[in-house]
Amino acid sequence: MQTSKRLKNPIGKGRFTKVYNHEDSALVYVVSSCVFKECNAFGWLPEGLGYAYFPTIERIAWAIDDKGNSLYTMQKYPKLTSPKKQLNSMAYATYKTLRDVFHAFVGIQKIWDKQKKLESLTLDIALKNFLVEVLDATTNHSDSACFEISPRNVSYDDEGNLVLLDVIFKR
Repeated sequence: MQTSKRLKNPIGKGRFTKVYNHEDSALVYVVSSCVFKECNAFGWLPEGLGYAYFPTIERIAWAIDDKGNSLYTMQKYPKLTSPKKQLNSMAYATYKTLRDVFHAFVGIQKIWDKQKKLESLTLDIALKNFLVEVLDATTNHSDSACFEISPRNVSYDDEGNLVLLDVIFKR
């Protein structure tokens, strides 16, 4: 596979991940060394409330460079620029709750405190259980797991549902 010809000029990048346009305009290539991309590709993260909060991601190659990055594909999502307008009411409530609880990136040492805070909130029980599952999944995969919620690492689908693109990462 000649990935170098396809992977020019990233359209998005973070500390551990770069995103590139795909030949199919509905998809993107994701190049990452983040263990949680792998967890997502294998379906190890919890599903949401009737739809997947985490995007479907497929690993198509691994160790494509000397940094140990793997190559994935996933659906291309729009940028979240106005959460209140772009998200449906349930998704916006979820987004606000996540922002309130995780206002800055949170490492594992503080995740248990956040879980206690979540459990004390007055939220729909299904939403509360989902968020606790996310925290559990995060800590099960790495002792250096962090969770960060911000407009740059979330998006939305055609129905205005919240999509958590890149909220879990390993330090």
